[in-house]
Amino acid sequence: MPVFADRAQKPADDKSISPRVVLGLAMAHELGHRLIGPEHQATGIMVKDLQLEQFRRAQQGIRPAFSTEQARRMHTWLQGETLVEKGVPPPP
Repeated sequence: MPVFADRAQKPADDKSISPRVVLGLAMAHELGHRLIGPEHQATGIMVKDLQLEQFRRAQQGIRPAFSTEQARRMHTWLQGETLVEKGVPPPP
């Protein structure tokens, strides 16, 4: 799903949060989908709907994170893409 900067303003206003925080979290979440797939998780940046507390914490510099497993999957995917560029097929 594309992320549009102008669409961050309303949720930011509704939550009294910086639109930069809303946009940053949305971008990280959507990049996660691109790298690890469509599924959502119970915690972290890949929850289906981020809650007000997560936005407030992010504004304070405490950002939701990818789980260790999600980070491993992204690393594997990115490493696979690099290898593909070198002519080596990605892992199954």
